Order: sequence, then structure tokens, then C-alpha cells
Amino acid sequence: MKLNRRWRSLKGGLSLKTGGSISPAADGTRPRYKELRFYRAFAISIAITLGLSLAAIFIGIAVQGHSLIREELLARARAHFNFILITRKWNSNYGGVFVLKTEGVESNPFLENPDLSTNDGRVLTNRTPEIMTREISRTAESAGGVKFHLTSLNPLNPENLPDEWEARALRLFESGVLETFDDYREGKKLFYRYMAPLRVEKSCLICHAKQGYRAGDIRGGISIGFEFGSTQEKLTHNIISISIAALLTGFLLFGMITIYVLRLKRQLDKAGRQLQIMARTDILTGLWNRGHLLERFSEEFLRARRQARPLGCLVLDLDHFKSVNDRFGHPAGDRVLRQVGAILAAEVRKYDIVGRIGGEEFLIVVTEAPLVSLVDLAERIRVAVEKGIRIEEAPEGFTMTVSIGVADMSAADANIDAIIKRADDALYRAKKEGRNRVIGSWTP
Repeated sequence: MKLNRRWRSLKGGLSLKTGGSISPAADGTRPRYKELRFYRAFAISIAITLGLSLAAIFIGIAVQGHSLIREELLARARAHFNFILITRKWNSNYGGVFVLKTEGVESNPFLENPDLSTNDGRVLTNRTPEIMTREISRTAESAGGVKFHLTSLNPLNPENLPDEWEARALRLFESGVLETFDDYREGKKLFYRYMAPLRVEKSCLICHAKQGYRAGDIRGGISIGFEFGSTQEKLTHNIISISIAALLTGFLLFGMITIYVLRLKRQLDKAGRQLQIMARTDILTGLWNRGHLLERFSEEFLRARRQARPLGCLVLDLDHFKSVNDRFGHPAGDRVLRQVGAILAAEVRKYDIVGRIGGEEFLIVVTEAPLVSLVDLAERIRVAVEKGIRIEEAPEGFTMTVSIGVADMSAADANIDAIIKRADDALYRAKKEGRNRVIGSWTP
């Protein structure tokens, strides 16, 4: 019979484990755990990526800010150096500048004739570039500004002796270095220090020719220092502000991404549930499909065997269904199948399992019911189908009937195959005896 052939094909297409306990995946625990692990790993990976990206961005901003400030300090130091060079050159071009000699103004001891007397009795004294630089430095330093120091490894004036840092810089100049700069601290104040070489010009030879210098030689250098603590404080505050902004931005973005991930998860969960329903549901009738139906039958078989509870099944086949498709068309046949599905769903209990095996064949798994109750249920379904199926295209008086085979579980059954085989055999007898009837297969 074709139902037997179909059942054998179902067996070949499904691997039903009817021995042992149900797999952990059957109740969704393990897939759910893996899903949670996936979302957790996904969220952590986003957090790490976001954190590293933000850290890289804001560290780059902080580094760039620090670099810009350092460049600004260097540009400021160079500007001061060039200013004093221009001032010295102006002085040198005039062979020194004479100023009125007043109280506290000393004559240059390194010049042969540093003073001049005017007709009105006043005395003027020559301020060479070196002395002028020193006096400008004192004035600027007393005002809290820039400090200049003219120095050399071989100075005429002891006041121009270099300190350790300046001496090291002067030796670097002799090796070809064009400038050097560094930070230093005096108490709580932070200073920026800059030094560049000072070359001998012709006007400088008046004082330094006897030392063997020639025009263009490195005579020494000018050391420049100024406080930049306020700038450093601004830089520190800037870095702190950037760090706070990075944290706030990170939390904000992470929160937004978390909300997005949660929404995505809900949508995926909803889609997953829909897919699960679609994977287990017969699209045409809305009943369970054969895969899920047989899987649930196998689970109920194990439970009934373990708890010594009755279990049975009904195998249904519509009579002469092929003629419906041939006479009235496949749309009419589809409507018949949907009507049968609605009748079966209405007649069974909510904890029974009903599904479409394929074509015009259906299977109902009935729990906690002896064979007599199974036959009663089958008879109600048979009557409901005969009275309830309507085909608009069919002539008046046309009826649709169903043949049903019924079987229950016996102690000798090793799996659900034996139960279905007995129900199938009962269905075969119902077909052979004239259709539109219920045949039960009693077991000892």
C-alpha cells in the first residue's frame, strides 16, 4: 500500500533516536547557551574594538596637541634668539652704542677707550653687543620674562662661563649641530631652554681678533630660557579633558551600540522563532510537519515507556483524494486539506500532537489514552470530516471521507515504528473494507 511505502520513505529520511535520554539540544538549552555566548563575545569584541579605536583617536589628539605645544615653544625660543641676534647686529653695525654713564653704569673693562666726554661735561660709555645682551637679559628676567645668556667655551668675561648644559651644547655646535633645546625645573617652576651658536662677524673682531677668531667662526652661543609652566598646565588640562571626553564618548557609543545589539538580538530572536515555527510547521495546513511530528512522537514514546503510561496514534488517509484534484483542480484539493487540518486541530486535546505526514495523510499522537478512547476520537474525526468538508466546485451531495487506522503502544514495542506499522495495517484494512471507517489494532 502507498502509505506503507511512504512510511518507509519517512524512516529513510529521518534518524529517530528512540533509546536513551533526549539530547540536550532537544529542549533548546545548549543552543540557547551558545547563542548567549555568541552575543556576549560579540558585545565584548565591539567594546574592545571601540575602546581601542577611541583610545587611538584620543591618544593621537593628545600627542598631536603635545607636539603642537612643543613646536610652539621651539618657535617662540627661535623668535627670541633671532630678536637678540638682530639687536646685536644693529649694535655691532654701529661699533657699539654709547649710553649716558650714570650711577650704576660701569665702563666696559675689555675696551681700551670705552668712554667719551661731551662738551657739556657728560660722560658716555660704549655698550658692546655682549654687554647689551647681558643687560637686556637682566631687565627681561626681572620682569619675569625671557632670560638670555651669552656664553662661550673660551670667554673673555667670566660672567659668560657656560654651565654644564651650555657647555655640552657648545661642544655639539662644534660638531655641526645647529640648535639644541630641553626642559628644566627650578623648584616648582618649569622652564624651556634653547641654545643656538653665535658666529663671529667682522664687527666682533674688535674685541675677539686677539683670540684668533675669524669672521664666520663659532664664537659661542646664546642660551635662552623662559617659564612655560602655564602652558604645561594647559597641556595637562587638555589631556585630562580629552581623556574625560574619550571616556564619556566611549560610554555613550557603547551604550548606543548595546541598545542596537539588544534590538538586533530581539529581532533575530523573533526571526529565529518564526524560522523554527516554519521549520516545524506544514505551510498548507498549519499543523506540524512530518519531521517535527515524528520527533515529538519519539519523545512521547520515551516518556510513556519510562512512566508506564498509555500512548497511541491515529493514521488518517483521505478517500479518493486524487479524484478531487483531477475533477476540481489542485486549489480545491488544497482547500480540502486545510479544512481537514482545522477539523483535526479542533477535535484533539491541546497536549496531543497532530501533523501532516505528506499528501493527504495525517498522523495524530494521543497521550494518556487507551485504545478505546483512541477509537472514539477517530470516529469523531471521521464523522466531522464527512459532514464538515465542503467543495464549492463539487455538485450537491458530494462528500469527502477519511479512513483511519488506530494503534496503541505495547510492552514489546522497541520504538515508534512498531506502533505506526500496526496503525498503518489497520488503515489498510479500513481501505480494503470499503473506506470511510475506523479500524483499531488491539495489542495484547
